[in-house]
Amino acid sequence: MVKRASIQDRILQRVEEIRERLSHFEKIVTGFAGIAQLNEQGGSVSAVLDALATHLAILDAAGVILYTNHAWKQFAMENGMVEDFDCIGVNYIHICHSATGEDAPLALEVAKGIQSVIDKRIQEFGMEYPCHTSKQKRWFYMRVTRTVISQEPYVVVSHDNVTSIKSSYEIIREQKEQLRTSSDELEAANNALRVLLQRVEAEKREMHEKVVLNIQQSILPYVQKIKAMPLESSARKYLTLMESSLVDIRSAFARDLTSRSAGLTPAEIRVASLIRNGLSTKEIAGMLNLSLRAIEFHRQNIRRKLGLRSRKANLHSFLLEMPSVSLTPKHMPED
Repeated sequence: MVKRASIQDRILQRVEEIRERLSHFEKIVTGFAGIAQLNEQGGSVSAVLDALATHLAILDAAGVILYTNHAWKQFAMENGMVEDFDCIGVNYIHICHSATGEDAPLALEVAKGIQSVIDKRIQEFGMEYPCHTSKQKRWFYMRVTRTVISQEPYVVVSHDNVTSIKSSYEIIREQKEQLRTSSDELEAANNALRVLLQRVEAEKREMHEKVVLNIQQSILPYVQKIKAMPLESSARKYLTLMESSLVDIRSAFARDLTSRSAGLTPAEIRVASLIRNGLSTKEIAGMLNLSLRAIEFHRQNIRRKLGLRSRKANLHSFLLEMPSVSLTPKHMPED
């Protein structure tokens, strides 16, 4: 059988409850007194805090709100709080623990962070969190620090709107993603171009092989037959030059010379080809319908581009040791 509490026990219990509330109220009054003392010393701390864009609140060691600045109150009213609502005396930690819905885990983390600062387990607690509306996406950064006023511990809670910074980060992240995508696309394009160049190079080799085969099987045999016929000396000289040029084309020597000689001009390649075949300056001038001075000018350029600095170096001998120089049909002088 359960013994019912006597009237005296109930009165003592009620007195104890009142005593606890009075003790809590005394702490709140003490907090107000400390803040008031700070105001007196600083001139007008409250006015200064109200001028801040940061949402600011001061809590006592139990988590009870003792002060909020104008930005805090304004934000509360803009987000559904009644105009005459006063946060003073509300336990911020209890509010966080009582949160429900999708925000509950976040609120519980805030409560633990504040309590850790109050208990001196950490010096500061901070976290970034979303606070979106139906019209706007917003992000805030919460910071909790501990301070002492008149030898009493207090906690300062601040919330800063970091939407612009967060949006900038998002833009940068998106740009990085776009750059990564563009880089991947560029790499794919480079690979495709590399394959295309390889195919072109293979086709060039195939074409060169066909040209060489045609020269070897269809042209040079007729040249040999013509050389066996009785010809005038000038005609035989032209035929010899034509045969030499066909051999050069077959061996791709002109291309090798152009790459090795730092870029001989077409006129210089024609002169070099004739020098290589043993023709004198006068003979080359006659065949190309140029003056002796023009041929000497080309000879000097050829020597310079081929690196023949010494006058003792023989250009004809040097060209014989190099890949041949072609004289294509379009460069042949007219009779």
